Amino acid sequence: MGKERTMITFNHSGNIGDVLYSLNFAREFAAANGEGSFAVNLQPGVGSAIQKNHPCGSVLMDDAACEFLRPLLEAQPYIAQVTVSGKAPEGAIDLSQFRKFPLFHAAGDVRYYYYAMSPNALPKDFITPILTAPRDGRADGKIVVVRSARYRNPLVNYRGLKEFAASMIFVGLPEEHADFCRAEFDVPYQPVANALEVAGLMVAARLVIGNQCGTFAIAEQLKVPRWLESCQIMRQGEGMGYGCPNVLPFGGKCRILIGPPSSNELELF
Repeated sequence: MGKERTMITFNHSGNIGDVLYSLNFAREFAAANGEGSFAVNLQPGVGSAIQKNHPCGSVLMDDAACEFLRPLLEAQPYIAQVTVSGKAPEGAIDLSQFRKFPLFHAAGDVRYYYYAMSPNALPKDFITPILTAPRDGRADGKIVVVRSARYRNPLVNYRGLKEFAASMIFVGLPEEHADFCRAEFDVPYQPVANALEVAGLMVAARLVIGNQCGTFAIAEQLKVPRWLESCQIMRQGEGMGYGCPNVLPFGGKCRILIGPPSSNELELF
């Protein structure tokens, strides 16, 4: 009898956005090796020195983040199995290796995995949606807002969109919602159980607006209409300075915000 074929397994210990941006490479790598599906292990508990204002604190991904992300990964037809373990499975391909390369690790980017893991061997499709999710009618025609504490542009505010407040819903942590309402204007809060639920809301939405965070990575990989608040300029001490570059939106209907959006811009988008 021949040796039983082992399923390709990828391990990832990064942020939620890092995991989602790795899926393009993982699927193309599996296909190049004759596999239509693969397994993923999420590895919580790996520390980081750059986790300022991150909900996972001093680690890149904690157990709660893994369980939040897991249903979305399990819903993808090319992912055969998702496990959560603090130890990488034997023989797994460690996608977190991209952090050992001289890249801007504070900015998530789908291209990083090709640069680090296979710069020339694989095609690079950044346009086709890599995620799918069932449509959640609660967000039909609405604007989904996501805004984390990290990677904000102090030149951007959303007060020019206040007239659309009734058709917006905020998705994220309760403290993020409270901060948005305090700084901008009141919008309804939509609690979610996991990333699959977030994706379903985004699929139904008219538009997703937000800054660079794991939740925005869902919109980016769904390729739904989206506006990304660029953090190219960030506060440094009391002055202004250049901050980390954002992930660059690829494909679908997208825009980068470098200043306050207006209601006219929204009507025309």
